[in-house]
Amino acid sequence: MGAEVDIIAYLTSRYFGLRAFGEIYGYAFASYTLAGAVGPWLMGLGFDRSGSYGFILVGFLLATLLAAILMSRLGPYRFRPAEQKPT
Repeated sequence: MGAEVDIIAYLTSRYFGLRAFGEIYGYAFASYTLAGAVGPWLMGLGFDRSGSYGFILVGFLLATLLAAILMSRLGPYRFRPAEQKPT
């Protein structure tokens, strides 16, 4: 947690290539930004409804665990390192 913006660009370029990088990165970053805006609202709504942050925090924990599981299932990406120049 904490390297989301950096890792979005890195993983997008590795898994999807550069052909549609801008479009895919735009969708991923928009989702990240939207989640940052909706998260505090959900926290407030959860507190107002239940008087505690516990329920909504459990929901966020489950969403984070699901994201981690999905990330672990991606498998190796296709990456061709730059060719070495003869010395």
